Amino acid sequence: MRFIESPSSRFRVKSLFATQKSNVKPSALSAPVERLPASILQEIAGHISCLTDVLNFGLCSRLMWERLLPRLYADVDLKTNKQCKLLSALAKRPAIARHIRTLAVRPNNAEWTLPEDPINEVAISDLISRLAAHLTALHTFIWDGLEMPEDQMWLKLRKSCPHLVNIGTTVAEEPVENTSHLFAFRDLRKFSFVVKCASLEWLADGRPPMEKLPKRFWAMLVEHCPDLEELVIGGAAPCPRLFDIRPVSYGQWPRLRSLTLGDLAMQAPPKNDGRREPSFMAFLRSHPQLRCLKMQHVGGDAFPSALDLPPIALPNLLTFSGPLTYVRTLPQPWLLQDLSLNGLQHSATSFPLLFSCLQQLTSLKSLSILIDLSLYTTINRSLQPRDHSKIFHSVLASCPRLSHLDLLCFTQPTFNVIEFSNAIHAAPHLRSFVLTKVHASSDEDMTHSAAQIARQNPALDTFTLRYSQNSWLNPTGIRPKHVGTYAVEHDAAGAATSLAADEWGVKSFGYHYSRRFQHKIPTLVPQRRPSLMRLGRSRSSASSHSSVSSRSTSARSFSFAL
Repeated sequence: MRFIESPSSRFRVKSLFATQKSNVKPSALSAPVERLPASILQEIAGHISCLTDVLNFGLCSRLMWERLLPRLYADVDLKTNKQCKLLSALAKRPAIARHIRTLAVRPNNAEWTLPEDPINEVAISDLISRLAAHLTALHTFIWDGLEMPEDQMWLKLRKSCPHLVNIGTTVAEEPVENTSHLFAFRDLRKFSFVVKCASLEWLADGRPPMEKLPKRFWAMLVEHCPDLEELVIGGAAPCPRLFDIRPVSYGQWPRLRSLTLGDLAMQAPPKNDGRREPSFMAFLRSHPQLRCLKMQHVGGDAFPSALDLPPIALPNLLTFSGPLTYVRTLPQPWLLQDLSLNGLQHSATSFPLLFSCLQQLTSLKSLSILIDLSLYTTINRSLQPRDHSKIFHSVLASCPRLSHLDLLCFTQPTFNVIEFSNAIHAAPHLRSFVLTKVHASSDEDMTHSAAQIARQNPALDTFTLRYSQNSWLNPTGIRPKHVGTYAVEHDAAGAATSLAADEWGVKSFGYHYSRRFQHKIPTLVPQRRPSLMRLGRSRSSASSHSSVSSRSTSARSFSFAL
């Protein structure tokens, strides 16, 4: 990233770190900023959002580095296999490890790891066991591997980390043992138990049989964690293991603020004696402090078909994730501010109901939605490029107060990003968005597209473009091809002048790249030659006309293509 400084500003920065003339030894010299108390320096660093800038701040001197270590290493998220190997280095540097407060370890992360380049998860959990003795400040630990870690790791963390109150783990095919040290934790504030899905081959045999979770699992949560604030159980649909989570209805957590339930078994028919177990609806009624409720399931008898609640239930619910059917049966939908629809919008007939429902959410500020019209295109062969633009426009027009949009669209053939940019005008309050689409060879340069979006929509503050290598049908998740995050900088008149860009992705042969830079937005984005694919489509669409008409149509297509 380039920084342009005036001579006066350069002098001020230089004087800040300049040492005063003195007869004392050089080791005693210090810049004025270094004489500030460590707590003040750490508070200053806490207001710097970019860790790279904090790092540069700390590299000014050894003293600054030591004082900023708590900020630099407070949150450690190891997303790739290469990053997970850094655990061995941390184990050798206890002076750094003792500052880690949040640690997330994601070995064999499908998003950034090739299937042919796995890492031994047992070795990674052993490294964490060795590191645990130095993690004295740790309060949050997340294990996000393909399987549960070695059980000995939980024992080491529980004994070595007295402040650890937030834990999370994943499970796939391995059995969940009742004797696991995981269930010996007490007084947790947040707990996450996520089921991983490595493939969809099991779907050929139908839904898996229901299996019970260990008794100590429920004893830990229901009896020994009375102050639980956040609970996550299950995984995204379809889930390869159908855990019976009906015992969650016995939980009484007055401080529960967030609940996420995956594609699991939530209800069963009455018992032989006619008695019914405590229902999920009764559980929701008894937890009025819930602010976030997320349900990820594909339907069926194992989960309620709708929310059957009194009008005054869930008075503090602001964030909801689930199918559209549940949104329509919420007791007070007009209170929602954040909505994530995990049901797929895949046909033109499903959108009128969606638009009608969104119009009732008058307080909605953030929306996440998944769209894929590939099947509709295959059957009808009538999807035009402008159809996507109409859908995007209608979604935004249905909730005009929206300030953030997370849109995932995996239609193939895909659309051009500029079509989405044109639709943003329907949301005058939109300040940020995340757009995920399938990568196509006809896509323009991402930086160029981002500059066009910012120039056409100067009200934006930040936005992210994600081009995926595959569709949502991949059970291991979305593998990004190119990702760009942009912060828009404006002039006094409010016009977009430049982008603070952060781009990364995958090149040929699996090589990763990343770059951070400043990109100036020209007043008029220059026209670009059309891609061969677009030019071919223009010629094929014109071939049905006369030869004279064909030549004129091709000329117009070439002149106005970006």
